[in-house]
Amino acid sequence: METSLQPATTRRGPARLLSVVTVAAAGATALFWLMSRVGGGPSGAEAALVLMAAFGVLLAVAGGYGWTMDRVWRRTRAAAVDELTLFKDDFVARVSHELRTPMTGIVAAARTIDLEQLDGEAAVAVGSMVCRSAELSGIVDDLIVAARADAGLLTVEPVPTSLKEEVEAVVDYIRLLGGDAAIECQDASVLVDPDRFRHVLRNLLVNAHRHGLAPVSIRGQASGDHYICQVVDSGEGIDAEVATTMFRRFVHTGASGREAGSLGLGLAVARELAAQMNTEISYRHINGETHFVLIVPFAGVRRRERSRSLRVMPVWTPDTE
Repeated sequence: METSLQPATTRRGPARLLSVVTVAAAGATALFWLMSRVGGGPSGAEAALVLMAAFGVLLAVAGGYGWTMDRVWRRTRAAAVDELTLFKDDFVARVSHELRTPMTGIVAAARTIDLEQLDGEAAVAVGSMVCRSAELSGIVDDLIVAARADAGLLTVEPVPTSLKEEVEAVVDYIRLLGGDAAIECQDASVLVDPDRFRHVLRNLLVNAHRHGLAPVSIRGQASGDHYICQVVDSGEGIDAEVATTMFRRFVHTGASGREAGSLGLGLAVARELAAQMNTEISYRHINGETHFVLIVPFAGVRRRERSRSLRVMPVWTPDTE
C-alpha cells in the first residue's frame, strides 16, 4: 500500500469528555469538602450553588487545559512529521543522485564489451553484470523521480521529439535486461520531454516483461491531434481489484509479492511523469492482450499533415472497445 507520514486525526470522543467531567467533579467535591471542614461551610441551597459554581469553573479550566494541550501536541507532531518527511525526501534524493552517476558510467562501460569475444562463462558473467547494473540504474531513476515529486520539484521540458527514436532507445535498454520488444509504429513528432518519455516507456516495458508474457511490442498510430502509443504483451491481464491500485506506489501484484529488482514504483512513476507531460496513460485488456496506452500530444508543427501520413494500426483507439 501507499505509505504516508501525514499526522493522524485525533477526535474528541466520549472518553476525553468523560475524563474532563470526572476531573471537574472530583475537584469540586474536594473543594466543597475543604470548605465544609473550615467554619462549618455553607449548607442547603448555598451549598448546592457553591458546588455547582466550583464544578463549572473547574470544568472550564480542565476543558481549556485539555484543548490547549491538544493543540500543542498536534502542532508539535505536525512539525515533527514535516521535518521527518523533508529529511526523508532529501536523504533519498541525495543518495539516489550520488548513485546515479557511477551507475550510468558502469552501464555505459559494460555496453562497450563485445560478448562475442568472450568464452561461455565470461560472456554469461558479463551479460549478468550488464543486466543487473541496468536494472539498478532504473531503480535509482525511479527513486529520484519519486523523491522530487514528493518535494514538489519534479519538472519536465516538453520539446518536439521523434517518437520512433525514443522508442528505439528504450528497446535497446530493454535488451540489456534480457528482454525484447517489436516496434510496430511509424515516426511522428510529439511534444514530450525526451528523458521523461523514455523513462515512462521503459517502466511500461519492464512491467510487461515482468508481469506479462511474450511477445511484447510497442505499437503506435495517429488519432486526431494526438498519437496513441501502446505497450502490448500477451499476458492474461490484471485482476479488477489490482487494476484499481496498480498506479499507486509500493503496490505489488502476484502471489510472490515483492520481486527482485522491484520497489513497486514503476507504474506510479510512469503515471506521474506522464501527467507532468500532459500525457494520459491507461490500461486495457483487449482480445487476449494487455495494453498500456499512452495518448501523446503532437508537437503542433504540421501535426495534421503527419497525422494523415501515418498508417493506421489495428489496435485500440479511444473511439473503439
